[in-house]
Amino acid sequence: MNRARLAMVSVVTVLAAALAMGGSATAAQASPTEILVSADGVSFGTHFGTPLFAGIGKLVPQDVVTVSFWVRNPTTSVANMRVSVSHLVSPSMEMASNLMLTAVDVSMGATESSAIADLSTCDVVVAPRPLAGGATMRVDLTLEMMDVTGQVAQAKLGDLDFLVGMRDTQAGAFPASACDDVGVAIPGIPPTAPSGNNPGGLIKTGVDLPYDWFAIAAGLFGFGFLLLLRRRRERREES
Repeated sequence: MNRARLAMVSVVTVLAAALAMGGSATAAQASPTEILVSADGVSFGTHFGTPLFAGIGKLVPQDVVTVSFWVRNPTTSVANMRVSVSHLVSPSMEMASNLMLTAVDVSMGATESSAIADLSTCDVVVAPRPLAGGATMRVDLTLEMMDVTGQVAQAKLGDLDFLVGMRDTQAGAFPASACDDVGVAIPGIPPTAPSGNNPGGLIKTGVDLPYDWFAIAAGLFGFGFLLLLRRRRERREES
């Protein structure tokens, strides 16, 4: 009886150890691979500082701005990589519908283009692809303002960030949703304009508010009012 119990305990112990080892192996395979990113293709690190589109200032109709960043797999094994939208704020449908984002995987020649209005958080803009150990890839992102007129989206706030996700190929394919991806954040469009007279705005449609005309009109009105007062004073003195 005791021998039977001891045998049963031994079997249970072995099974528990096997399950624990299997779980540890699965967790190790699913863990994200280290990622290095760069804004110039020369200096790489695990963090990305300045937003990609921080220096674009104002956009006018038909403006096209392209920026690039680089991704490196510092390991010795092949890893899967993809780029997704991690944060997106569209202040108006007019702006979002007339601002296009194009992402190009330069080495693969793959291109994805969408209006900002058609994107949402966790959408993939660079499809999953294998990246060899020690290899580097370049991603080009282009913002293009359509040929809009009037006050469409003028001085509207926009905010767009990305996430580079990478995982070991032994962990299998990426899940359908990129919301659970682990990787390096790539800030894209800052929430406020970095320069110019368009505070908190991303889009400027080329239609300036007539502040200069207001100043001129106010000056002329004040000058005319002074002339009227002077004329009345002269009439009083003559009478």
